Amino acid sequence: MRGRESAPALLLGMLVACTAPPPVGPVAHRITSPSAATWDGGSVSAAEVRAAVRQLSPSLREQFDTVGGRQQFIDALVAKRLMASEARRRGLDQQPELRAQVAELEERLLIQALLAQGERAQPSPTEAELRKYYAEHEDTFRSRPAAHVARVLIRKGLKPAVSRARLEQLRQRLLKGEGVAKVAAEGDGAERVQGGDLGWFDDTATPVGRAALALAKTNEVSPVLEFEYAWACVILLEKRESRLPPFEEVREQVSSRYAPIAQRIVFDRLVKQLFVEAGVTLNPAAVE
Repeated sequence: MRGRESAPALLLGMLVACTAPPPVGPVAHRITSPSAATWDGGSVSAAEVRAAVRQLSPSLREQFDTVGGRQQFIDALVAKRLMASEARRRGLDQQPELRAQVAELEERLLIQALLAQGERAQPSPTEAELRKYYAEHEDTFRSRPAAHVARVLIRKGLKPAVSRARLEQLRQRLLKGEGVAKVAAEGDGAERVQGGDLGWFDDTATPVGRAALALAKTNEVSPVLEFEYAWACVILLEKRESRLPPFEEVREQVSSRYAPIAQRIVFDRLVKQLFVEAGVTLNPAAVE
């Protein structure tokens, strides 16, 4: 890196520790590419730089999509190659612990490649298999009941009793049928500028969610709710009951959820075949 500062330590660390291995697949023919950097005994091609950049997250990719960013990235790639070469020159690649880690990584990558090959050879699940999975997991695809509500909120302030009385007055106006937007506009909550609309709730994890799902009829008003900082009531705008969509509507979701099962089938079948072919004999008592 003549006349240049070294790449930032953060980027170098990213390249050393975080760069994912290239996807396992058929070996492509090497394409001749101009060198992005050369040194005595080695080089980094432009194609290698582009391949490394593609493995970055979108935010980092954008960061290095500049002239200065590309230069820093090339610096880091060269530093990575030189440091690895220096480690080998010093014989560090012969350390037993490191060789064991390399062998373990190689095993993992080979197993991933073997399973990927088996999955590619596996036929796609049949319509009958997907429908069977759907029928056995209907609750997974069933939507929960949900309530669309508006809210009127009054902050407690220094006189909680007075603010509660104010909220109750607004609530009574709602009970008499006055428009939700008009009443909500007199409240203190942020929703007052959007007609009181607070959105949809489909669980009871919050006081508003519990109150919302307890309402049954359109325009029904909840009792007064107390919060640490305010009083409020919610008004039901719309109720959506639990629904099980037909298989055709969620077929893609079913297929996606079934995928790990198909992968497990490939794995189990392959392991069983290999055990039989190798004549494996197990002796658990040996490790007691």
